[in-house]
Amino acid sequence: MSDRGRHFDRARYHAMKRAWERFGLAIGLGELREIEQHLVAGDYRWIADLSGFCMAYEADFRQRRIYPVFNGRLWAIVTFLPSEAWACRFAIRSIRS
Repeated sequence: MSDRGRHFDRARYHAMKRAWERFGLAIGLGELREIEQHLVAGDYRWIADLSGFCMAYEADFRQRRIYPVFNGRLWAIVTFLPSEAWACRFAIRSIRS
């Protein structure tokens, strides 16, 4: 497996781990991909640009509000943030600016 492939797998594993830690959600790879598809389709609300290539969103998933971070270079969710306020605090550009 290439370095990019390993990085991609680790990023997705990290996102699934953070979903469990922050929201108590056991998200599988298939569900993570489904959330990614909705992000790309524009179904979720954009909250903030966290860097030149990472964006935070607000999504409703399993009757909970979650905050996935999508990495445009990897084209994958790389983590979940604990709240909208947290995302805006570290944003380059956000809904609050």
